[in-house]
Amino acid sequence: MRHGLPVLEDSENSNMIEETVFMAPISQLRSWSFISELAGYEHWHPHYRFGRLNAQATHAQLSFRLFDWRRVRLWVEIDNINKPQGFGWRGQISSFFKFSERYEILPAKTGSEVRHVFEIRGGLGNISGWLSRRTIREEMQEHDFALLKALKKRALRPPHGKTQLKLVSTAPTRGSAND
Repeated sequence: MRHGLPVLEDSENSNMIEETVFMAPISQLRSWSFISELAGYEHWHPHYRFGRLNAQATHAQLSFRLFDWRRVRLWVEIDNINKPQGFGWRGQISSFFKFSERYEILPAKTGSEVRHVFEIRGGLGNISGWLSRRTIREEMQEHDFALLKALKKRALRPPHGKTQLKLVSTAPTRGSAND
């Protein structure tokens, strides 16, 4: 959502594209690390579950609900690993229904700007995409809200490998004066 409104695009080859943009309260690198951790999706994403990765980590098994009525399990190709600017995948249910989803992450003064893009291609994909554009937009907003909530929680924790400073009182304890 760019300033609260979704951006709609219709390309020349009649792909259906939805895009949302939001501000994340953590750095570009921390946002990318969180989004690219596929095993973590089960903890924050309302619909996606990533299963096995192949040995080269170029494909993953994705399970999700298609248009809120049928659970689909398929292999997706991780085709956008551009640390820390982007992460995404593409898949297909048939040659008539292909999709891609990606996150583009830009640095911002107070964290990072996250652009979430979902694209449907293929004859059946275009028809179902156009008929359910509103549902797709609402689900993307639901996904983005869940992601933003998880990123806000992550912002409260120190980066991985960093320890939080503990305040230690230098005032004498009650029993130490009598020693």
